[in-house]
Amino acid sequence: MSLRKVATRSDGVHPPDPPPAPAPVERYQGALLGCALGDAVGAWAEAKDPAEAKDYAVYFVREFDFTNVGPHHHGMRMGQYTDDTQLTRELMLSLIDEGEFVPEDFANRIANAFAKDEIVGYGRATQEAAVKLLDGISWEDSGTPPPRAGNGAAMRAGPLGMLYYHDAETLLKTAQDQAVITHKAEMSVAGSVAIAMGTAMCLNASKLTSGPHERGWWAWLARFVGRNSEEFGRDIDDLAKMVFEGRRKTKWKAGEGEEYDTVLAWILEGDDHRWSGISPWARSSVLWSFYCLMAHPRDIWKAIELAIIPGGDVDTTAAMAGTLVGAHIGITKFPKQALEIVAPLIHDVKSERYTWDGLTRIANTLHGIVADQYQERLTAWEIEQAKVIPLDQGK
Repeated sequence: MSLRKVATRSDGVHPPDPPPAPAPVERYQGALLGCALGDAVGAWAEAKDPAEAKDYAVYFVREFDFTNVGPHHHGMRMGQYTDDTQLTRELMLSLIDEGEFVPEDFANRIANAFAKDEIVGYGRATQEAAVKLLDGISWEDSGTPPPRAGNGAAMRAGPLGMLYYHDAETLLKTAQDQAVITHKAEMSVAGSVAIAMGTAMCLNASKLTSGPHERGWWAWLARFVGRNSEEFGRDIDDLAKMVFEGRRKTKWKAGEGEEYDTVLAWILEGDDHRWSGISPWARSSVLWSFYCLMAHPRDIWKAIELAIIPGGDVDTTAAMAGTLVGAHIGITKFPKQALEIVAPLIHDVKSERYTWDGLTRIANTLHGIVADQYQERLTAWEIEQAKVIPLDQGK
């Protein structure tokens, strides 16, 4: 099953349309570097209350000015990204080395990263899973069971959408498998599926297809996610219906005013109220990142700012929003200030070779693998097409 509609001739003689080509490399760069931008910028406001998070977003993030921002609560200077980007990066490196998703390899990378104390700001569920993996428990059994339903699997799922942009069935299966390594709750797994599929759909969006600025795009995503979790599929559809009908009927302004208040209240109503702002639950944090994409599908900096404003687990919401919008627009459409002012700040003291340039090389390498695999599919399609005897010659 393709992520783009494949038309076939009903006579059964003609082969299907050629396989879809991958998005340009700048959109792969946009997805990973958008994740890092959102994560690093959001990290300072993680666990802050809404008022403090909003002030930070408005007076620092909006102005691209972090000169007077001190270390974030992990004790590290501005620009240090956290587990959101670190584990996304590790998944991409696994896909690069294996050419496909191999759960055993990715599970080993998670375990080794924790064993070497390389992870910044990790969630407890992921840490507990890493301990199990280090104790020899298999990846199928290492995940933290419900009722824990955090977003640790969702935040890192984007690379699967980059590799399997063309194959919905494989994407669904791999998104489920990568999730259960650390999180077994249905909502956590559904969050992984949602971000992986959302990334693929953002990469595939073009002038010839619908995009996240259209209601139908979200209905498509909701149906796919609903195959894993009917509840979460309905939530995505309800969110899209709320937003797009509100804009049509009452002229809501994207990301502001009544739209912002209504969406945030709806998400928080079902959230973990032990948190002030958006909690690390998969449902609430993934839905808020989707709303940021709905509000600003072509402006990654506004999407990141919006992700941070409610407070709470905003490094993760901003990382997921950055992944999605970055995949949609590509790095060439990032604001000049983000590339010139913020990008040089991006770093990882635990793995110093993975600064902005290092992450760019990873995105380039994965895109090269994807492009090579596409050429293999295209060649196979051409061979099959050549076998077809034209109908008029067969008489």
